[in-house]
Amino acid sequence: MTGAGRQLTASDVAAALESSGSDCIVDISGQNINGLGRALDAHPSLRSINLAFNQLCDTKGFELLTELRELKLYGNKITSLSGLDK
Repeated sequence: MTGAGRQLTASDVAAALESSGSDCIVDISGQNINGLGRALDAHPSLRSINLAFNQLCDTKGFELLTELRELKLYGNKITSLSGLDK
């Protein structure tokens, strides 16, 4: 992975949902994502998200995902999981 990365977009989430054939499982691993922005806001029913091997530095953006049961973040640059305890 090279470059500074990019923000996750709503289009990324929609494409991952379509690819999975599910309305609650997303795999966006290895896409050089460095931030979530508000891309997940429209999908509060997501249950599983794979964002492994990206460029994420924090866990901001997961606050509205009340149904989330599985979150894969390994291979990122995250140093704190603050915000995930809610």
